[in-house]
Amino acid sequence: TGTPGANGRNYVTVGSNALASKTLLLGGTGTTGTTAATAAIGLSSDTAGTIVIGGPAQTGAINIGDSGSSAVSTINIGTNAQANVITVGTNTTTAALTLAAGSGNINLNATTVSLAKEVAHTLSVATSTTADTIGAALTIAAATGFGTGNGGALALNGGAAGATGAGGAVNITGGAQTLTGASGAVTIASGTPTAGS
Repeated sequence: TGTPGANGRNYVTVGSNALASKTLLLGGTGTTGTTAATAAIGLSSDTAGTIVIGGPAQTGAINIGDSGSSAVSTINIGTNAQANVITVGTNTTTAALTLAAGSGNINLNATTVSLAKEVAHTLSVATSTTADTIGAALTIAAATGFGTGNGGALALNGGAAGATGAGGAVNITGGAQTLTGASGAVTIASGTPTAGS
């Protein structure tokens, strides 16, 4: 509705609040279900663009790929030379970001992972809730060297002190014991030679 190019807002409305509606965009060659088709929503290149999913009291969702498909789906954000930012939630809301539900991998090409300042952070594995099931292990490992290359070093450093403060501690603690079990062991050992070395 509205006149293209006129001042004010213009809308494209599909369906109504009382009806289940769907918009299907097809482009390029091929048809859905047989040959891969290209579909896209393009925002103007000379203005900022925003896509809003869900109203103030509603839940919004974007699904990439069909649940019944075995094809790999990819989300590309900023494939140019610009700095790109993904923001989840705001400073005043509790936001959760769930990646790779199931047994998938999370691959980061960034050289540094930085967390917000002046707030404590925790990296943890969820507690087991199945009867008689051990807690899942967590491994932090540096890279294995290749050929004559050395293995990567692993450093655990407490924070340096401020002008008049004390340096941050480094604590390595085994798991707490129960009434019948033993406390978790702490083992610090040099590397074991590989076979044939």
